[in-house]
Amino acid sequence: MGRILALLAVSVLVVCSAFVLRDSWEAFEKPRPAQAQTTGNCPNAQLIDTFEGSGDQQTDTFDTTTDSFRVSYNVTGSEPNIPAFLGISVIDANDPNQISVGDASQDGDGRGETFVNAPAGTYFLDIIFAGGNYTITVEQCEGGGASQGVPPSSPPVSSPPTSSPIDERPDENLLEAGGPKSGPFPLMPDGTCPEEFPVKRGGACY
Repeated sequence: MGRILALLAVSVLVVCSAFVLRDSWEAFEKPRPAQAQTTGNCPNAQLIDTFEGSGDQQTDTFDTTTDSFRVSYNVTGSEPNIPAFLGISVIDANDPNQISVGDASQDGDGRGETFVNAPAGTYFLDIIFAGGNYTITVEQCEGGGASQGVPPSSPPVSSPPTSSPIDERPDENLLEAGGPKSGPFPLMPDGTCPEEFPVKRGGACY
């Protein structure tokens, strides 16, 4: 009986620890001024700009006149043993802290999209990329905020992804509470990056 009670006590402790870690992660993240959606519909989509490349870049600024826009991306040319990695942060050009108002990432070949519900203004994309090529399209959505829909399917990757150049550190010391393991990660209160995400780009850590 004593052994059973001890096992029950350990189980309760593990569950409570998981909730504490989750709440700590949510409390640590800085609030964002806009909500990003991974999938959705873009009513009366209007093309704003298209960006292409094969490496890191900070795009030219673009202007929006509605309260939402869609960022679509397509990655090609990924090597089987070294799959590409694409990381996108959407930055408000008028924000002195350059905190991301939306973000997305892609491992290996494939396509996807993210929606940003944000006021009309001027924005730019901070892009981190390794391997292959990418095309990113920004479209303005009319008729209200972008609505959530069914996620698009991506072509299967021929082999399991390996560590990307920006994610070479072992992650045994990271919080196991559902947070991103390759970024972006919010800045520390003093404006620096934690040692698990040492690269500071566009107001976020990778």
